Amino acid sequence: MPLSALEYLNHILDETRYLQDQAGKISKEQFLHDGTLQRAFVRSIEIIGEAARKIPAEIRSSHEAIDWRAMAGMRDRPLRMDLLTLPALFES
Repeated sequence: MPLSALEYLNHILDETRYLQDQAGKISKEQFLHDGTLQRAFVRSIEIIGEAARKIPAEIRSSHEAIDWRAMAGMRDRPLRMDLLTLPALFES
């Protein structure tokens, strides 16, 4: 059974809160040396992107200030674990 729009919005909110909470607890250097946390960040971004894609058009159109397309696109971009993308991931 598919999830409701509210459940998808809650997924986005939960993962965003997780990312903000974790990023606030550690330095960029700690993040760059913690492979488990890096994988968790990538997974959270994938969840946000997938949930954004499932938000119905009528909700997206009534909240045009949100860049739903960019948010959903995060799911499509493979995140490579290299020195160039990890700092950007942490600072996002």
